[in-house]
Amino acid sequence: WQKGDIQPIEGGKWDIYWRRVEEDGVYLRPDVMSKESLEELVRDDFWSAMTQYYNEPFKTGLAEFVEYSVGECKLVLDDKEKEYYVLRINDDFNPQSAVKLSDCHVVMSVDPAATDSGINAKSCRTSIGIWATDSDDYKYRIWSRVGFFSIHQIIDHIFEGNRVFRGVVERTIIENNAFQKVLKPLVDAEIAERKIYVHAVGVPATGDKKARIRVAIGDYLARGRIWVTKEAGKEFIEELKMFPMSDTRLDVLDESEKGIVFSKRPESPSDRFEREEEEEERIGVALNAFGY
Repeated sequence: WQKGDIQPIEGGKWDIYWRRVEEDGVYLRPDVMSKESLEELVRDDFWSAMTQYYNEPFKTGLAEFVEYSVGECKLVLDDKEKEYYVLRINDDFNPQSAVKLSDCHVVMSVDPAATDSGINAKSCRTSIGIWATDSDDYKYRIWSRVGFFSIHQIIDHIFEGNRVFRGVVERTIIENNAFQKVLKPLVDAEIAERKIYVHAVGVPATGDKKARIRVAIGDYLARGRIWVTKEAGKEFIEELKMFPMSDTRLDVLDESEKGIVFSKRPESPSDRFEREEEEEERIGVALNAFGY
């Protein structure tokens, strides 16, 4: 190709293709890394060979979540009911897996780019996601915006998600450590102007970040209960493959940890029936005790 053949698309998104040192027996730069040199590196420093040359860090054996699969789901709008449904694709256990979104507990989680130790807004992305939990405790990532955003763009995306799923998003969870503390007041101030209600809740991030991710996400991954749409799952799956080796690629997982923790399992019809029966029994026992 020649200069000028590739033109940027306004509003488009970069998709980076990481070349491997060797593909199908062809070496990318044999003058830099020959077959003999690569074989020697694999023997002497397997980790460097996989991460720096093959660009497949999960082959090092250090990636914790690489053996677990994430299910794909699809968001479908019923034009008649004006309701969103979440459909699990290729679900062998439950082929009729359409879940009404309004029956789920839905939250938006926001992890704004900040300045942690050795990390800044240029190396740390902002991640905004919408998570839904159904009555069987399945977790669905149905919408996201991930990138290097200004604070004004972050606010725009928060209101965009709450507008698309108006009345369904119960809370918007915003990490409020350090710089992020200014975000919630700004969102609150925009509600009247934009005429979209956002129930913003500031939460502190306590404890070790990787430990929190490991506990919250690992449990649901192991049980096969995390499902993502194709649009909202790309960055989530990319970071899963790297965990816990990267310190600068934890933005989506950190945001998702909050989405998973704060989206609670709603009461199912059978749960409600059992609860009402128990309440009636307790009332009956209480009335008998008073002699009625």
